[in-house]
Amino acid sequence: MFSEKALASWDPAPFLATLKRAGYTARTAEEIGIKSLPDPFARTAVVSRTFPGSPLSIAYRLFDAGEPVTGREALLLFGEQLHGLVTLGLIEPLGNDLVRSVAHLEADEGGWFASDHAAALLSNRTDYTMGIGLSTRMLAALAPGRAGCPALDLCTGAGWGAIRLAASGCRVTAADINPRALGFARMNVRLAGGGSVEFLEGDLFAPVEGRRFDVITANPPFVISPETTFTFRDSGLGGDSFCEHLARRMPDHLNPGGIGVMLLNWYDNGDDASSTRPLEWLEGSGCGTWLLRSLTQNPADYATRWLRDSGRGRTPSAETLDRWVSYLTEIGARRIHYGFLVIHRGQGPPWTRAESRGIEKIEPTAGAEVRRVVEGEAWLALHQPDDARLLDGLYTVVDGIRAETDMILDKGWGARTIRLISPGQLSYDGQIDEFLLRLLALCREGRAPASMVAELRAHPHFANNPELAPQIAGLVRELIRHGLLAPA
Repeated sequence: MFSEKALASWDPAPFLATLKRAGYTARTAEEIGIKSLPDPFARTAVVSRTFPGSPLSIAYRLFDAGEPVTGREALLLFGEQLHGLVTLGLIEPLGNDLVRSVAHLEADEGGWFASDHAAALLSNRTDYTMGIGLSTRMLAALAPGRAGCPALDLCTGAGWGAIRLAASGCRVTAADINPRALGFARMNVRLAGGGSVEFLEGDLFAPVEGRRFDVITANPPFVISPETTFTFRDSGLGGDSFCEHLARRMPDHLNPGGIGVMLLNWYDNGDDASSTRPLEWLEGSGCGTWLLRSLTQNPADYATRWLRDSGRGRTPSAETLDRWVSYLTEIGARRIHYGFLVIHRGQGPPWTRAESRGIEKIEPTAGAEVRRVVEGEAWLALHQPDDARLLDGLYTVVDGIRAETDMILDKGWGARTIRLISPGQLSYDGQIDEFLLRLLALCREGRAPASMVAELRAHPHFANNPELAPQIAGLVRELIRHGLLAPA
């Protein structure tokens, strides 16, 4: 793939200017109505019909569909840059005056991102390198990076998460066992126009043995599969043991106070109603752990999904599907779960939490929310505050909390439900009552929750209620757990 030496001497500015001038941008794709089309050939067909023979059409054929173009067309697009792009290895001569791009270039909100063309999936190339997928964006959103902290991005693939960590100010090391993926990742750092990332080749923590980090993110080959076809998908280990191995080793590479976030799939035999088995992997580690389950599937649906994804939407053969389902049945997988695991190497006693809900709408800044949640859980575990301490304390209310009110018109407008949404749309999204809104408002004013107890006791209905103070203290505790209040 792209060599470090070739990339170091390459100035990407003229190439990026060419793409922008041709209109090969996310903004143009949105303007002409093709951004939502999932298939690169469909996008390219629309562009070719609408702008035949144009630089934009040539760019889409090369970089989106992965089709060959003539040397004359390539010269029309790149001019004197073409020779340098061939030397770099981005453009490959095919003979008969045809050339092609070895990389798919996705135009996104941050610029351009290189990976393998989707059509290469059908060749079952083991070192196939994915582009920006749902899991890529999710992990980047969950990453709790902040300026100056040393961060490790494991199983970095083409480097999208590592680049986002670097953009947040982290000092980033990224590792992957796939040298082809690392070539794309180095290319993407150059395309991103800045940010220093240390890339290392090797299996999991082997390249960083003896080193520790404030933040670790990992998007491992978590698919529970009977195959070893794709490095990005199949670990080659049985069941969910690869994810277990990764989770067990992560605490050894976290600095005190460090946070690790990994995506994972795991299974259960149908007897565990809450399916929190990954929490058992961290027992005895001394770490706080947070497991969130976002989706559960049966073996047939699970196998169908992954086989379609790696077959570019094609329905898998009955033989292949049966082989996957048989494998899942043999290992005792009645249900397979998707989600993420957060590991916090705190200073106090370990804590655990597990929950289940969809997280498709999380904000790109949800990583800050991950940090607030684990720090809140760690504070509660360390101090074990009683009701009096919770009520008398002062708290910082996080910025960006939203409340949505559903109202109905009867004799007048009346609130039917109130929905509270955390800033990252991750730690809380649910119905509340007006008492919790009032509590947040009082804390924002710099007043202790005890003032709400006094305020309510002034009403005859609450004056002699012995449960009032414990209930308010319980609300404070939950707001800390969800990262909405932080002890001042």
